[in-house]
Amino acid sequence: MAEALVAELLAAAAAAGGGADGNEDSQATTTVAEERELRSRQLKICEELTALVRQAGAKAAAAADNDEKGEGAGDSFIRTSLTERPSSTLRPHLRDAIGNVPSSTASALAAALAKLVSHRAEIEDLLPATQDAAANNEAISSRAAPTLSALSLAAARLYVELIGTKGAWGAGMVDAGGIGAVTALIRRWGVECRGRENVMAKQKTSKGNRKGGSPAKKKSRVHKANALGARKSVRISEFPTIMNLDEDEDDDMSCEDEAEENAPAPDLNATFYVDPEGPASKYLEVEEPEEEEPKEEFAEKEMIMGGLELVQALGQASLQADYKNWSPESREFYVDGASAALGIASALLAGCKGKDYKEAAAICQEAVSSLENALRTTVAQPPAPEVGRNSTEGSTAPRLKKSARSRRKSSVAASNEEKRQRESGVYLLRGLLPLFNLKVELPNGQAGKMAAHETASGLLVGVISSICEDMELNPRGRVSIASMRDDSLTPKRGGRKSVGFSHTPANNNRSRRSSLGTVAGNNSMLAPPSLKKSITPRRTRNSSNSTAGSALHPILTPILGLLQRIFTSKGLERAESRSRAKDLGTACLAALPSYERAKLLKFVGDMCESKVSSHRMLGAELLGEALCQGWFWRDHDKMKEGLDSPFSEFDESRIDGEPLSNEPSSILLAALRGRLNDKSPTVRTRAALSLGEVARRACEAREKGRNLDGTVIASSLPSLDEADVSSRALAVALCEIGSSLVDVLRHRASTDESASVRKSCITAWLRMLELAQRESREEFVVSGPDISALCQLCNDSSVATRKAAADALTRLVQANYDCDECTPQASSLEVAWAHTVLPLVSDAEATCVAKAVGFFSELVVEPILELAEDTAEKMTDDGSARYYIAWRVLAKLSDGSTEAGGSRNASGALILALQKMLVDAGKDSKSLAKNLLRAVYHTASIGLGLDRRSSLDSTMSHDQELEEDLFDARTSAMRAGAWCLLDALTSCLGNSSNANVSLGQVVKASRIDASFLTASLQKLRALSSSADLPSERKSGLVGTSRDCLKVMSKMGSFVPVDEAEAAFSDLLGDLKSFTSVSIDLVSAALGALIALTNRSCDESGKDVFGEVETWSTGLLGCCESAIESRLSSFAQSGRIGEEDGKVLSQVLYLIGETTMIGFSSQEEKKKSDVAPTDAEPVRGLILHPSKRVVHLVKLMLPESMPMPNSEDRELTTPSGVRAHAFIALGKLCLRDEALAKESLTILARELHRDSDSDPAVQSNALMVMGDLCVRYTNLVDRYLPFMAGCLQAGEGRPVEVNSSDRLSSSTFGGRTNRHSLVKKNAIMLLSSLLLQDYIKWRGLFVHRFLAAVADEDDEVSCLAQTAIRGPLLEKQPNLLCNHFVGAVFVFNACKAHPLYEAESSAGGNGLSVDFEGVALEGSERAHRRREVYENMLSNLTDEQKLQVTARLVKEILGGALEVSGDLSAACKLPSLGVESGSQAVKDRIQAATNVLTDTLAILTSPEIKVGRKGAEEADDDLASANGPRPNQRSLHKQQLLKQISRKHLMEIVIPILCNLKTVLEGSHSPLLRDLMHYLGYIFRGYKSEVQELLANDPSLLQELEYDTREYLKKRRQRERESSILQTEIVSDERA
Repeated sequence: MAEALVAELLAAAAAAGGGADGNEDSQATTTVAEERELRSRQLKICEELTALVRQAGAKAAAAADNDEKGEGAGDSFIRTSLTERPSSTLRPHLRDAIGNVPSSTASALAAALAKLVSHRAEIEDLLPATQDAAANNEAISSRAAPTLSALSLAAARLYVELIGTKGAWGAGMVDAGGIGAVTALIRRWGVECRGRENVMAKQKTSKGNRKGGSPAKKKSRVHKANALGARKSVRISEFPTIMNLDEDEDDDMSCEDEAEENAPAPDLNATFYVDPEGPASKYLEVEEPEEEEPKEEFAEKEMIMGGLELVQALGQASLQADYKNWSPESREFYVDGASAALGIASALLAGCKGKDYKEAAAICQEAVSSLENALRTTVAQPPAPEVGRNSTEGSTAPRLKKSARSRRKSSVAASNEEKRQRESGVYLLRGLLPLFNLKVELPNGQAGKMAAHETASGLLVGVISSICEDMELNPRGRVSIASMRDDSLTPKRGGRKSVGFSHTPANNNRSRRSSLGTVAGNNSMLAPPSLKKSITPRRTRNSSNSTAGSALHPILTPILGLLQRIFTSKGLERAESRSRAKDLGTACLAALPSYERAKLLKFVGDMCESKVSSHRMLGAELLGEALCQGWFWRDHDKMKEGLDSPFSEFDESRIDGEPLSNEPSSILLAALRGRLNDKSPTVRTRAALSLGEVARRACEAREKGRNLDGTVIASSLPSLDEADVSSRALAVALCEIGSSLVDVLRHRASTDESASVRKSCITAWLRMLELAQRESREEFVVSGPDISALCQLCNDSSVATRKAAADALTRLVQANYDCDECTPQASSLEVAWAHTVLPLVSDAEATCVAKAVGFFSELVVEPILELAEDTAEKMTDDGSARYYIAWRVLAKLSDGSTEAGGSRNASGALILALQKMLVDAGKDSKSLAKNLLRAVYHTASIGLGLDRRSSLDSTMSHDQELEEDLFDARTSAMRAGAWCLLDALTSCLGNSSNANVSLGQVVKASRIDASFLTASLQKLRALSSSADLPSERKSGLVGTSRDCLKVMSKMGSFVPVDEAEAAFSDLLGDLKSFTSVSIDLVSAALGALIALTNRSCDESGKDVFGEVETWSTGLLGCCESAIESRLSSFAQSGRIGEEDGKVLSQVLYLIGETTMIGFSSQEEKKKSDVAPTDAEPVRGLILHPSKRVVHLVKLMLPESMPMPNSEDRELTTPSGVRAHAFIALGKLCLRDEALAKESLTILARELHRDSDSDPAVQSNALMVMGDLCVRYTNLVDRYLPFMAGCLQAGEGRPVEVNSSDRLSSSTFGGRTNRHSLVKKNAIMLLSSLLLQDYIKWRGLFVHRFLAAVADEDDEVSCLAQTAIRGPLLEKQPNLLCNHFVGAVFVFNACKAHPLYEAESSAGGNGLSVDFEGVALEGSERAHRRREVYENMLSNLTDEQKLQVTARLVKEILGGALEVSGDLSAACKLPSLGVESGSQAVKDRIQAATNVLTDTLAILTSPEIKVGRKGAEEADDDLASANGPRPNQRSLHKQQLLKQISRKHLMEIVIPILCNLKTVLEGSHSPLLRDLMHYLGYIFRGYKSEVQELLANDPSLLQELEYDTREYLKKRRQRERESSILQTEIVSDERA
């Protein structure tokens, strides 16, 4: 039966091919009906033959099962080698499938099936039955046209089934053309599957479906024809080899008529698409049934399922032993088709999700598994032939001769097998490469591509693993390089275009490009992809001898080439592309043998020095991943034992110019460290992230006691060598370069201009510091420079950087949880956290605020809440370090509150953090506040040695042992921290804006005894007044006493009345004594007195205002008496002693604070109409000191005061007394406008530039002037020049400045100028007044502010920069742009120019600010002016840069071409004979010359280049894996501005420069040098445009080209010198 079917199929093929020779008569005699009938018969035959082949396969499988049962299944064993082909025994023989046909018939059958496989439907058959253009476009362009037919799929499946039988190759069935046709059909099938994936779902109605996988037959669909546009004929698709003949209309009509009369109903079931109407009359109108629509979807599903069954059968074809005998072309086509089918099947599987796709998913999974097994088998080595198995007995000599002959045959066979393996490996990699690059369109879109990529990756890793297993079993798996130097190693591609490396040398015998595994006659198996020239020059060794004797596997070599190509492919700028390449590379590296793995790692190391930034990024990521893998360290140990490795080819001095060891870990870590100095910020970011991940993995593995691969370290073993543990080895390698690496990371994090680099470097830096603490490495443990730099980074302009720095400081503080002692390092970290991280709760960025609040809760609040009422017990536990750290951090906040400005930054941040925590708690805020108050209450009691019941007897105890315990380090920290937190908590709860919970509610709910406040105050008074207590311990109680008094002022209403009255009497007596209460406690003591007075009045019903006014007046009287008594004693002694000065200072301060009782900024000038509140019970009270008190205060304002009863003798007033006198006067002026008018002249005199006052006095006078400006704006406005002059206080006097750079922090050392306090206060005060519109930019005020940017004191400069680029520029965005050109004239004192006069008169009416006393002019101060210019340019937008450039060119360079003016005179200097002129003329000409010099320097600065910020931001977005994409509108705007800038340069700037060059050359002016430098800068940036523009001036063009060459030569020389210097420095450090 099979022979008959074969003969019938060949006959049908011959009949169908009758018209293939181009005979028009034979073509004309074939009607449509006859041709369709022929196709139906061929389809039926193919299906029947396929069924016969399947039956034969079933019989073969049954026979194999019987044989296995007969032999016994007990001897079965597990086979791991790929050479085993278990499915080959299940395949039938060709004779069993199609009968005993001769070889010629089998060959003819293969050719016939190849033609049938190529059968396609033509486009005309796919169009609708109308000539409607819209319908045609919809049918063609909506999705891929369904050109595949049932006949082509059936023929393809039959052919694939036949070539998979035994004996198919010997019978001639395996034909390259047939396999190529199947491959083309599979690719077309993948195209047509796109857009039709949803039809794979299970249909609810299965009636009419065909079983067995064959396409179902459908009924004919008759469309409604358009009478005017019906098609005249419909042609049937033919073989690709048949040419479409031009037939005239008569022939078409005759065919149509004949079909209408004789042919039966057309059978349209031969294709999986909807055929046209065929012979239907064009005038016949038949309604199309609506229920026929599902037929098309059903046919599409059969097409997809039929293709899946085809590719599943394709996976069985290579399992036969004859596969190795196939021709190279046949094997290439087969692997190509199987690879394409694997990608399509994987993509279809990606869309099979849900219950409806369960059946389809099973089929897809089976197809994928079959194809993976087939492709893996193509590169497998068959088992070696068994020699002598069937040899007969005989003499010894013949047997020896036969054995030698067998060995020779085996050697030849092995050589052929190696060649076949190499060819098959190249074929496989060619097929997988498009899947890796996502360059092929697959079903299900991007999801399908990713699924195919994942499958291909798994296949490649599986192939590598299988090869490695074979190499372990068969040592002959490696071949030497010399044996592979053959031009025939790369198989021919059958004329198709190959996909190959651009670097691979071409074969001389071929004209086409070399393919993926081409091997030239060189020393390496496969030359790596051509990496572009490295950034830094390096020396390489001659590696010809290092690999000549090495062994390489024939398949692993092209795999290495494939990976190298993927690593250097295009599109790696995108994070997802790099992630795919990195994951693939990591998986393959883990599977590769040691030598090939090292070979690939060497290439990755070379990638880190490529000129392409994306290569360097991927190289850094791959090196980071490799260092974290356990296999790397296993190979590392083998290399230490002498294993030949490509790492020996590394030059020892080529990484960063430093001598390195030849160990792989040192080389890779040095390569990563070198990328931290890369010119691209994205590469620096990836390198830092990789180093951070390496350090994190090392710390995590060491902490958990695991290896890098996750396995647990068997620490119970008696002899464990830690060097053999991968995590330990990685930690040791990192520690070896830890010191230098930490320095580089700190430098990059502090100074890099890219925010993403700073953030990533902070992360890596933190990991290294944690590793140092984990490994106890003192050489790079956290130090002062680290803490100082992190503090600066907490104030960085980048939000991400601020959060990263805050996280780093928090983690470093938490790293001391295991340390029982408070080391100096831990103390510095706690101070840094308290003063830099906590203030971030007031940050403008909400995410920073949330981070800071979270850190505060984690580090401080949560440990304190854990204490609850068991404070005494938990503080003595082993894990109590975290509790002590929380109290120590709060104690640092309390200590910092005593510093200048510390109260606002420290205590204010603490209150704000608590407020935000209560707001975030929502309904639980009351519970949170209650628990926190109870915990703090118990700790505060314990810190003072009080019983929890607050017994007064315990406060009077003076037991020596108890007193010693109160002043140990832990108890002192607990006491200071608890009272600091209690003060902040009561302030937060007492705030009326906190609507969720009030202080009264919390105190009532917590059930604490408020009498502990008076008991604590008495205990503190007793300790402070004790004569036995050392002075250093008394000073430590000041902060606690202040916090206790503040808490009393808020919780005084809860204190018992009798205790309140007693405490009031004690406090008032201490204040009147002027010695019992330090000056730091005066303000808090007055607040406590008011609260206690209010408590007493609540019980007695007295008036609070009257009571407070009574004792306040008494205090002022005491102050008056104290001053007069001291003045009398001064008259007798003739001098003011130190103690007398302190008492006077305290008295003056008390006068001022007492006067301010009841003050409110909303009160009127003469009487108050402000109502009191619960928090301020005496708000609105106005006290009137006596005139005698005011006179005594004024008496101590001058530098010397007159002696009583003597007109000649004077006493020098101490600076401290004068400073407090000015503060007291200012407070008196705030309550008395008349006194303020009288005192403004006195204050202005102290602020004058010629004043020689002490900086403290001048600073206080400035602060008073600022307060009066807010209170009486109209009065102080005329004194603005005096306030502005404080920005340059002490200018011209000897100054002692910091020796560190601009990033130094005074918190951790450094000396400052004695006038720095005045200048810093001036910057902050004037900025605040400007933002609130109390003062305006008048005259040269803005230029004075800009001059502060170049101040010699680092802190003043940084503060001025922060103020300008922050709030001031936000309020007035055009501030710098409008004053930029004028600043050039003002800074150079070019007063004769009109622009200087315009700037001086700016700001409207009033007394303008001058620029006297500011020294920025002259060539010796050019660096200071340049610093200001660069700061201004860095804060300009691109539009503003264009405006500034245009104005500089027009008003300055263009003004120099005018016939008159100082600028023109400066250009013609030698011809004017100015040497004989007056000094004033010389100064004017010199100032104009400096203006021109500065202008050319500004125009040459990179900061003024348009688009510079946008490029950096885009680079940062590229470095971030999940960062937002740049806004397209912004990019287009940036491109437009660049074009405008280029046009302005070409059309405006260069012509002016050329004319100015002519003038300067005529006068031999020294400005010509700066002008040519600017021209060269333009030429280097826009070379082609400048060459075109200067085509008529060849001499100038030659000068520019020569200058450019010299510039590049000098730059290279500087780079070499810098590299040599860096190497010498590193060598000296190591020595």
